Amino acid sequence: MKEFKTIDEQIEILKDRGLIFKDTNIARRYLLTNNYYNIINGYGKCFQVSVDTFIKGTKFDEVRNLYFFDK
Repeated sequence: MKEFKTIDEQIEILKDRGLIFKDTNIARRYLLTNNYYNIINGYGKCFQVSVDTFIKGTKFDEVRNLYFFDK
């Protein structure tokens, strides 16, 4: 089982992987009300070049919008 990460730690991990955040406060609220695993592991893969690297220029809003559209 993976170690618990706070929302801020999750956002920092995603930034380190190349994901761009227009507004981290909006992302923080979104991740607080929606499941990180479902959003990032389910839809983030469409925007990755490798397991831990997003395509250059990928924005959190793009991943979130794809999740919202499919939901």
